[in-house]
Amino acid sequence: MVTYILLRESRPYFSGKKDWIIKLLDARLTGIALLVSTIGLMIYALYSGNFDEFIKQWQTSRFLYLMSLDFALLYLVFPTLLGDDMARRGWHDSRIFWAVAIVPLLGPLVYLSIRPPLPETE
Repeated sequence: MVTYILLRESRPYFSGKKDWIIKLLDARLTGIALLVSTIGLMIYALYSGNFDEFIKQWQTSRFLYLMSLDFALLYLVFPTLLGDDMARRGWHDSRIFWAVAIVPLLGPLVYLSIRPPLPETE
């Protein structure tokens, strides 16, 4: 996936009509639901989780190690996707770009909650 993101062509525009799945994924309510559920899961993890056991599993489990590495790599290539999405929406504010790009996990979720909708063309 990281290779695809790095080698793909930039598409800073959206043309066409939005179908129901794009409308659902583009909806501000979807971003808010993802943000609230993620914050709830993070609170649950901090309250009920065992950090010592996580470290032990991270050192011994290849799967958990690989998932952590994948998260870190996607965090590093995320700004390329963010720039394209902001351009598609006509949003050219570098302060918002860097605020979203620097904060892992919650930054993109806040962006999904506040971004303007995609312009629809016939």
